[in-house]
Amino acid sequence: MDVGAPKETANQEYVKITNKGTKAVSMKGWKITDKGAKHTYKFSSSYTLKAKSTVTLYTGKGKNTATKLYWGRVAHVWNNEGDTAYLYNAQGKLVSSKTVKVK
Repeated sequence: MDVGAPKETANQEYVKITNKGTKAVSMKGWKITDKGAKHTYKFSSSYTLKAKSTVTLYTGKGKNTATKLYWGRVAHVWNNEGDTAYLYNAQGKLVSSKTVKVK
């Protein structure tokens, strides 16, 4: 998981999630939160991340595709001084986290 574009517009902020496995993963019930869980993105029940694929979740608004999802926010999620993104599966288990510190 990667977090990018701090200090940018809502549509330039993003989190990338990569399925490194050999099977597609249904993201039904999965979520991404920031540090302190002030903001939570819940994947749609119909979204599936294909094997060996990456999806980019943008903070702003746009049209969802297989490789691009949009949170639909106008305000930033990721703190300019640094933040952590947490990815949880449908059972609430932490699958991945990534901390970004801005200099």
